[in-house]
Amino acid sequence: MSRARGGASGSRASLAQPQSRAVASRESVRIVRMVFLLRNPRLGVQMLCDCALDSAPSEEVLMSLRASLLASALLAGLLPASAQESRPAVPSERADEPYLKNVRQLTFGDERAGEAYFSPDGKRILFQAKRPGQAYYQIYLVSADGKGRRMVSTGKGKTTCAFFHPTDPNLFIYASSHLDARTHKAPPPRETRRYKWDYDDSFDIFLADLRTGEIKKQLTTTSGYDAECSFSPDGKTICFTTRREGKPDAIYLMNADGSDQRPLVAKEGVDCGGPFFSPDGKWVIYRASAKGSRVMHSYMTSVDGKQTITLTRTPRINWAPFFHPSGNYAAYGATAKGSYSDFDIFLVKTDGSFEEVALTVDTGFDGLPAFSPDGKTIAWSSGRGGNPQVFLADFVMPPASAFKPGPKAAPKSPHGAGSGHGGSGGHGGSSGHGGSGHG
Repeated sequence: MSRARGGASGSRASLAQPQSRAVASRESVRIVRMVFLLRNPRLGVQMLCDCALDSAPSEEVLMSLRASLLASALLAGLLPASAQESRPAVPSERADEPYLKNVRQLTFGDERAGEAYFSPDGKRILFQAKRPGQAYYQIYLVSADGKGRRMVSTGKGKTTCAFFHPTDPNLFIYASSHLDARTHKAPPPRETRRYKWDYDDSFDIFLADLRTGEIKKQLTTTSGYDAECSFSPDGKTICFTTRREGKPDAIYLMNADGSDQRPLVAKEGVDCGGPFFSPDGKWVIYRASAKGSRVMHSYMTSVDGKQTITLTRTPRINWAPFFHPSGNYAAYGATAKGSYSDFDIFLVKTDGSFEEVALTVDTGFDGLPAFSPDGKTIAWSSGRGGNPQVFLADFVMPPASAFKPGPKAAPKSPHGAGSGHGGSGGHGGSSGHGGSGHG
């Protein structure tokens, strides 16, 4: 913002203004100082330097202050969701991210937002977000154009990982701790910029009504962590992550009504999670790592448990895989630059060739990717605008020449049978929601 000038000298005398305006301007500057220095220190300092307190600002500066104050109120969550929805998207398209076009920000004003998944018709999105003043994440529904946002979870306790029913547009599943009154209390204050994950033994999986938020049925009741759930394409089966009886995280399957809960990927010393079905329903994709390891990989296992394909082999955190609708590719997040605060999204072939291409290169967190059912749009959580928010982009499939194989050394399969195709017998798993959710 350029300094306002009045006359040749730009002095207080040449900028004579009514006293009421001077008072109003000082109050505006006071509020801007308070909000901006809390929410955006660098921008706040720039604003205060550009609008010196020893001179009455011009109308141009006042208008800029009012606009900035509105933006601050949106960031602070002081205005209702309807006001936030009208806020223009942050320009975020980059020339060095050629496979993401028309990048736009979907959520605003959240301390953190992510885990965004499309409805079967691609017109709506479920996601989790923590609003200012909220103790924990809650589940929200919003149109793909960003309009009509509303909470669909109970508003009590912790929630995570919501997923649409594939055949009934009025139903969805998600994990919640609302039955445990101990989780209704606000946690101790802590840093909010990083998108944290929370394993809580009070999480269970519920079927709920999208229209009213009413819980229709509790699907899991076992003591321990049950979350990270998603439906098979026909809606008959649910895959989910569970931690039971002190054992490592495992991938389980169950019928849509909660019956016949059985392990798909479960092995001592291996953590796993973040499962999703393939578009044809024949595979489940997930993350896996040896317990205590700082390396994590993405795998896919056939629903009968007889075959496993290792998808990644670069020695880093490779997590939150999600199938492209073609089934031939999967997007996932990874610590691409050797920093646990810098994640990028990659697209990898699902044939076990380890060939992949980077979709994002922005500094900071980019993760939790999910495709629309037609594959034309990708949603993900990004910190490119500050705190992690949900972003959307038109997805451009990279050419075959863009895919390059990873390093030669492949990771050991969580099934104990090597990498790539094969991996018979036993079950494997994976760990860590390092910086986020259903990964």
